[in-house]
Amino acid sequence: MTQDREGRLREALEQAARAKAQALEDQPWSTLCDVYASEGGVVAVPTPDASELMGRRMAFDMLASSGNAEDVHRVFYEYVSIVGSPAYVLPVVTGALMVLAVQICPAMIGELENKSDPDQRIHLADAARIAWSLRLEGGSV
Repeated sequence: MTQDREGRLREALEQAARAKAQALEDQPWSTLCDVYASEGGVVAVPTPDASELMGRRMAFDMLASSGNAEDVHRVFYEYVSIVGSPAYVLPVVTGALMVLAVQICPAMIGELENKSDPDQRIHLADAARIAWSLRLEGGSV
């Protein structure tokens, strides 16, 4: 990566970090949850829009990280910390996957198909077949 690109990436990441801090100050996760009272107590449930918004943020934060597993895990656990409950992680991750599958990946795959590999989706279908052929053995793949 050229120094110019490194500098632009660093600046973009810094701007994203500032935007994140401001968004979490302006509208904390807890304000994006509906609260219900019942006989058993009070429960807070994230709205579908909140889950989608946080998922969108998670997807782009993960993609903007360096791409190594350690950084992606760090981003994931940062979001676990933000939402505060394992029960809230699933809808946020679902939102992130939807953004990746519907908005980001099709454009990237299209670029690959147009520029270098017209069989990209065939490779992905084969990767899906391989994933479905895997079985857990002793708790791991």
